[in-house]
This record gives sequence, C-alpha cells and structure tokens, in this order.
Amino acid sequence: MGMRPKRYGPAWRKITKRRPAKPQSHWTQHWVAVGAILLAIGTIAGPLVAIYAITRSDAANLEQQRIGLEQQRLTERGQITDRFTRANDQLSSDKLEARLGGIYALEQIMKDATEVYEDPTIEIISAYIRSHSPRPSAGTAEPSASPRLADGPVARPVDVQAALTVLSRRPGPDSHQRIDLTGANLVGANLYKGNLSRALLVGADLRYSFLIDADLHHISLFAADLRWANLSAALLTGAFMAKADLRDAVLSNADLNTAELLDADLSRANLRAAHLRGANLAGANLAGADLSSADLTIADLAGADLRGANLSGANLAGADLRGANLSGVDMSRADLTGAVLT
Repeated sequence: MGMRPKRYGPAWRKITKRRPAKPQSHWTQHWVAVGAILLAIGTIAGPLVAIYAITRSDAANLEQQRIGLEQQRLTERGQITDRFTRANDQLSSDKLEARLGGIYALEQIMKDATEVYEDPTIEIISAYIRSHSPRPSAGTAEPSASPRLADGPVARPVDVQAALTVLSRRPGPDSHQRIDLTGANLVGANLYKGNLSRALLVGADLRYSFLIDADLHHISLFAADLRWANLSAALLTGAFMAKADLRDAVLSNADLNTAELLDADLSRANLRAAHLRGANLAGANLAGADLSSADLTIADLAGADLRGANLSGANLAGADLRGANLSGVDMSRADLTGAVLT
C-alpha cells in the first residue's frame, strides 16, 4: 500500500483544495434567465388561471340563473293569463258568488301584473258596470216620490258596487287609461274616499251617491245626474260638470277650484265653505243655494241665477257677477273687493 498523505500536510491540502468553478457559458446564463422568467410567469399565471376559471364558472352560474328566471317569468305569465281567462269567464256566470269571485280575481291580477293587465282589467270592469247597470232610457218613469238624502242611500246591486269599489282602489290611478262609465246607472253608489280621478261619467246617474272625501279631480260629469248626492270634502279640482244636475246635492268643503260648472243646476245645493276659486259658474242655477263662507275668488258667475242664495261671509274678490240675478241674496260680511257687478 502506498503511504497515505499526512493529515493536514502539504499533500493533503493539495488534494482537498477546492478547484474554482468554471465560469458559466453565455447559453447557460441565457437558459437560467429564461427559467427564472418562466418561473415568474408561472407564479403569476397560476392565480390568473384560477381567477379565470372562477369567472367562467360564475358566468355560467349567472347564465343558468338568468335562464331559470326567464322560465319562471314565462311560467308566471302563463299562470296569470289562465287566471285572467278564468276570471273573465266568471263574470258571465248567472251566480252572484261566481261573478263576485271574478271581479276580485281581476283586481288581484291588476295588482300582480300592473304593466300588462291594468288597462285591460279597467276596460273589462268598466264594461261590466255599463252593461249590468245602464242608465234608464229617456222616457222611463221615475219613482213617484223622490226621497231626500237623509232617508238613506239607495242600494246598488252587490256585484256592481263591488266592481265600482275595485275601480276606485286601482293601483296607479294617474298612470292608467281613463275609466269609462258613460251613461251608467250608479244610483246610491258608495265611493267613500274612493278614487275615480279623470274618469268619464258623462250622463251617468249618480243620484243619492255617497262620495264623501272622494278623489274626483279632473273627472268628467257632463250632464250627469247628481241630485241628492253627498260630495262633502270631495276633491273636484278641474272637474268638468257643465250642465250637471246637482239640485239638493251636498258639496260642503268640497274642492271645486277651476271646476267647469257652466249651466249646471245647483239650486238648493249645500256649498258651505266650498272652494270655488276660478270656477266657471256662468249661467248656473244657484237659486236657494248655501254658499256661506265659500271661496269664490275670481270665479265666473256671469248670468248665474243666485236668487235667495246665501253668500254671507263668502269671498267674492275679483268675481264676475255681471248679469247675475241677485234678488234676495244674503251678502252680509261677503268680500266683494274687485268684484264686477255690472
């Protein structure tokens, strides 16, 4: 055996001395750099790929939800259409209970699908009232005795009253088409606090009707019969009531500002504290009417018949009274500032 070099001797140090690493070639450095870049890209790309996968998954879920909601809407629309058809069929039943069920079913449909079914429902219910309760034709004999309002209202048929009530509480009353009850027989109708704003009731019979605190702004009551009707505190702003028959009607505290009452018959009507600012009462019959404390500022009363009317405490500032019959009128404490009398 050869002699082993002495530990830590010169020979040992020569054997164990580390040789310096050879410098890396250009290509080695290049691939190291490429590897580093790829590692960095992988580090960044991993989360991005995960985010992309999650986004695609969310998008797919959203699309499935959209399809599900669309199918649900189509199903609900089909169900509402079926309900609408059944409700219409019920209106033609000879059984009162079935007709009432149809009326209230239509009301619920009108609430559930306002955009689609509100106008058609209003048309159907209005037509139902007109056909089931038409005003008697001209020449039909009236009752021999005409009871006063104090004797109590005349009852309407239950289904007609129900249909009126449904119309008076429709959703969005100012956004739908106008209710058309032209020529309807609504004697004794109860519309307390109801809303028939903008409705057409031309020539309708509303005798003895109960319209206290009702919203009737811009309603058309041309030539309507409102004898003995109670319209206390009703909102009638801008109402068209030319040639209407309002004899013995109660309109105390009613808002009739800018209302059109040309040639209307208001004889013996109760208009205490009524608001008639800017109203057109030209040619109206107000004989014996109670207008005490009423606001008739800038109202047109030209040619009106005011014989025996009570205008005590009324505000007639700027009112036009030219040609009006003022025989026996009580104008004590009335404000006639700027009123035109001749």
